[in-house]
Amino acid sequence: MPTHSLDAFTLRSYPLGESDRIVVLFSREKGLGRAVAKGARKSGSSLAGRIEPLVRCRFLLAACRNLDIVSQCETVRTFPALRQDLSRLMQALCLAELTMAALAEGEPHPEAFDRFDEALRSMCRLDPQLVALWYQLKLLDDLGYRPSFDFCVLCGTPIEGESFFSPREGGVVCCRDGLRLSPLVRETLSLLQEAGISELDSLHPEKEVLGDAHRLLGEHIKLRIDARLKASSLLPLLG
Repeated sequence: MPTHSLDAFTLRSYPLGESDRIVVLFSREKGLGRAVAKGARKSGSSLAGRIEPLVRCRFLLAACRNLDIVSQCETVRTFPALRQDLSRLMQALCLAELTMAALAEGEPHPEAFDRFDEALRSMCRLDPQLVALWYQLKLLDDLGYRPSFDFCVLCGTPIEGESFFSPREGGVVCCRDGLRLSPLVRETLSLLQEAGISELDSLHPEKEVLGDAHRLLGEHIKLRIDARLKASSLLPLLG
């Protein structure tokens, strides 16, 4: 049975039969894919802790007709700071859900993979809401769903002061049609849209601004990515 190695994140796993699990993997080379981790549900399985969501591993996969089988698994990075803070963990799980909803299986997205890795590492030390917004905006850009925050999407007029965001139109609008958008929220989203990951260290928006930005961008995502993100529904409970 031929084998191949794969450096990948586990985004999700779910039961298969009495003792196995199916893992959803995200790699730079192959994008999203699935594999079977045999015996992973058994007590004392060496695979159990390594195929948890958000863990990056080096897998040795045996090629099979339907799904590859995990032959070996070596941990690369576990991001312990995420598991020590519930708000960080939930934001990171939201990014995993969004990635699974947005990308098609078997299509490589190396830029998205690199950004996912950068986002998880940055979430361990920066405001997780800020990092999540950055990743969401970059992923939307990659998929061709980039929202406009600086110019009216209907007439092209530069936007100043208070404005409105239309999820249907995909950006800010001059007319009073859509979600009210404060200058601070609009500026924050515009800055994050252009920022590299290293620039997030110098950005310190207020919590209220980040919350409003998340809600607004969430409406944009709902209209363009057909999925209900379970983890995101719990975020308001975390404050």
